[in-house]
Amino acid sequence: MFKIFRNNCCGLDVHKTWIYACIGITDPNGRTEYKQARFSSFSKGLRELAAWLAQISRAQDRQTGKDFDSIAGF
Repeated sequence: MFKIFRNNCCGLDVHKTWIYACIGITDPNGRTEYKQARFSSFSKGLRELAAWLAQISRAQDRQTGKDFDSIAGF
């Protein structure tokens, strides 16, 4: 079993034409939910990735009231 250092995190697997994203969100009971998506590595896909991350970040903020490190504005 992996040791959890951050309750909420995102991993990106960047390829030439695609970016695969996986977000892990751990609740106070230690259960982790994963959300996955694939985006184009071109401008439109990057905008979609940023919007997806922002949407999940806002949803997480509403659910827990805790800060979620967002890179959507990156």
